[in-house]
Amino acid sequence: MALTSCALRSALAEFLQGVERQRAHWYCIFDPLSLLSSMSQDEKLATKLMQILSLTFPSLSTLTSLCEGLMEEVLLQCRLCKRTKHTQQINLALDYDAWHTFKFEYNLNIEMTKCKIGSQSHLYLCDGSWDSSRHPKRKPDEIWKYAQQTTSYPMPQLRISSLAI
Repeated sequence: MALTSCALRSALAEFLQGVERQRAHWYCIFDPLSLLSSMSQDEKLATKLMQILSLTFPSLSTLTSLCEGLMEEVLLQCRLCKRTKHTQQINLALDYDAWHTFKFEYNLNIEMTKCKIGSQSHLYLCDGSWDSSRHPKRKPDEIWKYAQQTTSYPMPQLRISSLAI
């Protein structure tokens, strides 16, 4: 593995380890707004669902405060996703095995699960800690059902100063 790839993997792992001390939340690896393209033909419904999904499951780029394109490049360099060609369009695909290897390689206390929202299944990452009395453990499908009914889901605010390395 190239030196750049190792350094990026290490930096991403350190960031995720810093988030472990925060309140837990599920994150979508890629920007949720891009996930709904095939979910609904009704533009009003799709726009509303995109907004709810984006607020409910922010992407890693949102978590790290990086633009989506830069986060995609980081994940490519970390070998956690790869480029695929589908018809005439080039897409990014997650490498699920690479994520599991990454988790164990850096001894990350993160939870990963595939969840089907709409017509496609995607990988969701949970980082942080649950508190059974104030912040009970929930799976992405439970959170999504709640968010659709109430049009929102409370996302914990990260204390960025405590993440400084």
